[in-house]
Amino acid sequence: MLFRERLTVPIIWWVLAALFSLSVLLAVGAYLGPAWGIGASLATTLIAAAIFMSASIVISVDAREIRIGRASIEHTYIAACRALDGEADT
Repeated sequence: MLFRERLTVPIIWWVLAALFSLSVLLAVGAYLGPAWGIGASLATTLIAAAIFMSASIVISVDAREIRIGRASIEHTYIAACRALDGEADT
């Protein structure tokens, strides 16, 4: 394995999910009671975490192929490549 990286959702998505879970806690808790609010908030948090975990992508490069998620391509099909940095023109 020459390279392996896991791309995940940004941290701001987790913050937004926590704020949404808090709003669910307050809304449902005020209407149905604190136990229902906590349960709905916990369910909201678990669903968001499951969605975020399933959205992560693994990029790996080995001696034979490049794999991004479920897709892969062998090195024989790549003619040439060059590394780009922030200042490189495209």
